[in-house]
Amino acid sequence: MEEEKSKLEAQLAQLNARIQSHKDKIADLSNSIVVATVKIVSVIKEDQQLKSRLASIQGSEDEDQKVLDNVSRIKAEAIDTINQLLRE
Repeated sequence: MEEEKSKLEAQLAQLNARIQSHKDKIADLSNSIVVATVKIVSVIKEDQQLKSRLASIQGSEDEDQKVLDNVSRIKAEAIDTINQLLRE
């Protein structure tokens, strides 16, 4: 009986240790939630900033293309004008 009592006490000690471990995890859970929330907010802000930068880059790309098209048009007009002057 004493041997069985010792085994049961050892099992009880292990259970108590596991219970305490779970209680500690639960107590730390609110802190973990706060840390995760801060990280999520930070990632969302970074995503918004990147999207904003991307939008401005795409807008800049459109403007650059317009400038290039305008330069090509001016170049073509200049070549046409030179050719007309050479024909005269």
